[in-house]
Amino acid sequence: KHAANSDKIHWLIITNITELKGYPSGKVKARSKEIGDIATAYGFYTVSSLDYEPRKLGSVPFEKLVKDISDKIDSIKPEIISIMKTKK
Repeated sequence: KHAANSDKIHWLIITNITELKGYPSGKVKARSKEIGDIATAYGFYTVSSLDYEPRKLGSVPFEKLVKDISDKIDSIKPEIISIMKTKK
């Protein structure tokens, strides 16, 4: 809907995996490809990541997580925010 209206669509990903964080190379490459494929398919204007490690997300202080998300939103200044949760 928004892409059809030529809206600039931004994607904020909260987590990131890397080999340095102990994730297998194949999994890191597969996730990176999946993100790239999705970004292309949806035509996102920007794709950003807060780079939190999925395994440690629960240990991040809630206030810090909210601040980091808020800072990113403030830098983009969107008119509409949609939140999607993946099913795993």
